[in-house]
Amino acid sequence: MLPPHHGPTETVPVTMSDVGLDERDGIEAKAAVVGRLAKALEVIRRSDPARITTLGGECSVSVAPFSELARRRQFSTPVAAWEVPTGLDSGEPRCRR
Repeated sequence: MLPPHHGPTETVPVTMSDVGLDERDGIEAKAAVVGRLAKALEVIRRSDPARITTLGGECSVSVAPFSELARRRQFSTPVAAWEVPTGLDSGEPRCRR
């Protein structure tokens, strides 16, 4: 999907199990989401990248990168986000409940 590039590529593993999908504190799948965000932040902090590109997933894949960059820059991080419109990829809505 990406052209050849210099520099590291990191992957955050995501399981497709039903573990952690129950509602907690009024939030569906809170345990799963918080766990995935923690894994993503671990990968980001270990790599310490100057820039981050996210591919795949749904809207929440950007939460960890944006949070880490904002933390480093004390919330003055400019953010550019592109979303592939429905119909250009799988035809499925990008963020759904």
